[in-house]
Amino acid sequence: MTPPASSPHPALSNPDIVHSIFAQLSPLPPTLAALWRGDELLETVRSPEVVLLRTTLKKAALACRAFAGPASDALWSVLHIGFAPLFYTFKGFKIIVEEDPQVSHYGDLFGSPYTVHHVSVLIQSCSGPYRILTKFVAFQVLEGEVHADDWERWELCARRVRCFVYADYLGWQYEDPFLSILLTRARDITRPIFPNLLAFSARESQGIAQRRVLLRALAHSPGLSAVLFRQHLPGPFLGTLVDDIAMLLEGQEATGSCLRHLSIKSSYQAIHVVLPLKWFRRLRTVVVSPASAPLYRYLLPQLGALKELETLVVAIDDDPSSVVRLAEKRMAGLDKYPPGGDANSDAYKLRGGFCALRRLSVDGMHSDIEELLRKINSTVLQDIAIFSVQDTNSDIVALVQPLGAERISTSLRKLYLSLTTEFPLVASGADTIHVAFADIFRSLRHLRALENLEVMSWNRVLSISDDDVRDMATSWPLLRRLTITSDSKDNYRTHDMWTPYAPHISRPSLLAVTSLAEGCRDLISVSMDVADMSDSELETLETHAAAAGIEPQTRLMHLVVARDEHFMRLSLPDIDRLAGALRRLFPSLEGPGESSNDWRTRMRPLKHWWTEEQRQTAAYRLMEKFNE
Repeated sequence: MTPPASSPHPALSNPDIVHSIFAQLSPLPPTLAALWRGDELLETVRSPEVVLLRTTLKKAALACRAFAGPASDALWSVLHIGFAPLFYTFKGFKIIVEEDPQVSHYGDLFGSPYTVHHVSVLIQSCSGPYRILTKFVAFQVLEGEVHADDWERWELCARRVRCFVYADYLGWQYEDPFLSILLTRARDITRPIFPNLLAFSARESQGIAQRRVLLRALAHSPGLSAVLFRQHLPGPFLGTLVDDIAMLLEGQEATGSCLRHLSIKSSYQAIHVVLPLKWFRRLRTVVVSPASAPLYRYLLPQLGALKELETLVVAIDDDPSSVVRLAEKRMAGLDKYPPGGDANSDAYKLRGGFCALRRLSVDGMHSDIEELLRKINSTVLQDIAIFSVQDTNSDIVALVQPLGAERISTSLRKLYLSLTTEFPLVASGADTIHVAFADIFRSLRHLRALENLEVMSWNRVLSISDDDVRDMATSWPLLRRLTITSDSKDNYRTHDMWTPYAPHISRPSLLAVTSLAEGCRDLISVSMDVADMSDSELETLETHAAAAGIEPQTRLMHLVVARDEHFMRLSLPDIDRLAGALRRLFPSLEGPGESSNDWRTRMRPLKHWWTEEQRQTAAYRLMEKFNE
């Protein structure tokens, strides 16, 4: 007997519901969120999560007619590999792949960098320590005329595009010949290339006429709110970047759009080009990385005067040779847009600047960062990430002092500190190898709203006592994640003065750490090096865990008691008994995971982070017991 055919749920016949369902699978929200945060856009559009979304939408669009439109709308919302997918709407468009013997290359297993021209496919053949790498060249060809029905298909897809990524796509070199067709069409019909574009990422035009026309066309998108300029090839931004930014203002004035998010990133050289951000008074996100020291000083008053600025990500170039060289070189565009005019204003002096700032990420010398922190007058700042380079231990203490200011302490939820302190002063005996955590904690203890704290100290050991840990529980009652680590750069690790286990350097006991976790009832994760544990301390912990009236702390999931070389040195008593006592106090504890999804979903440590030798240690076996 043939079973009756199943009918679809009535809700699937409602186009609004179907569109809403597929909108939840759109890659647009995570892409825009990455752009607004100042994250790497290419990493986002190629992440496993976004790739899975695109694959799902593609299959859904091919599944049935009812799904084709809504799934395609979501799929095309992010065009992340240039114009290439749109060219397929032209019937005469083809890609011809040919082997090119001129670019065959002999190299070792990894090969040295190639000079690649119009190459989209790389085939590796042969075996052994040397491989013959045969290259194929891909040519894009458009045969015949472009007809009205071709443009109709083009415009259907183009209307779906909300975010266009062009900056990191190498193929734009061989798309250039096709751009004239697209730009002529856009000019003739007086409509933007992408009528519903919200954000785009592009390279600097470099004064090339056709690329300037393309950027102008993108800048005239009526809904444009986010732009990323990216220089991912060797070489600096040129002065034409200033003119490219001017086109954004021109487009904003012509269409009535409002730019809210502007990112400018260089992968190789510091940005030493004037950026007149004061044109865009409603910016919410600004990313400049890395900025030359003169550019940073030029930008600072403009940034402080942006009344709606919520996210600031800035890296200040701290390479000594670069600082000296660029300090003597006039910034491109300074003649057109000098910093004068605001020099005597309160905004320039930054009285009450950055009043709406919610997230700050700053990388540079401690003196520049300390100055910036003192000028921030926001009462809603929730997230700070600092990547600092300093000379001495006293510089570390001075750096964190502004964080204790009342205007910051009442709102700050998340704090990340990466502190790189120069090692030569230790090697010469002029500075100590350790920093007392109490000296840093003195400024941080007022952060009563703090939920996440991560401190990474390079070339200095953070000396932490049991009293310091007890004060953490008192000062940060809302703490959810705590990570404190110390390490040395590889070239200093074998130095005679790198003595992280000197007698005067303290590490907290495991008893103190468990007491912290019990006191902070929302604590999910703790990672810090602890001191060796004795049999008597184990007995104390077991007695406490078995005592009547002890309420388990059910939120703690991850307890890491050693990092890096400390794994090889930490001494722990009977692992089975210790794991049993800890599980009674913290029943949700789990050990290292196997899948990267464990880290993405709940920041669970992964097994492959530890070497085979470290997995044989007592500290690692303790974590494995949490999985049993």
